[in-house]
Amino acid sequence: MKPSVAFACLKSIPLDRDKALGQIQALRPFFEWQSTLDYNKKPPRGYLSEGIDLFRGLDELEEILRADFVPWPSLFDFLAELQTVKGRVRDGHFGSVPLLLGLVTLQPGVEFVSISQDGEVLPEIFLYGMFLAHPHQRQSVCSS
Repeated sequence: MKPSVAFACLKSIPLDRDKALGQIQALRPFFEWQSTLDYNKKPPRGYLSEGIDLFRGLDELEEILRADFVPWPSLFDFLAELQTVKGRVRDGHFGSVPLLLGLVTLQPGVEFVSISQDGEVLPEIFLYGMFLAHPHQRQSVCSS
């Protein structure tokens, strides 16, 4: 599947304000367990990241969801913004990934090979491992 098709599919899910508000409320008790909230809110001298008040960020998201105009056209866009707020904590021990954001994964480190069938026509692009494992079942990664 083309990444653009997967991305369009993810972005086609409409935002339900009530469910988005419920998700923020459901996350709050889990976030309260984070032991570095005070450091993140008011970092000590020499701390490598700027201060972030995680719960103020969640409050701001709730305020936007309750407003007349919501800037996120889809659930995916809202969840991406929520991830941005959580990402400002900058702690490798703190994190959660909503199911929707984990449905499609682009594999880093995947090797591609481009091959022309006769050296004259434009080459097609294949996953290198699939090309080696199944030489007779070649399907270009760029075909639909």
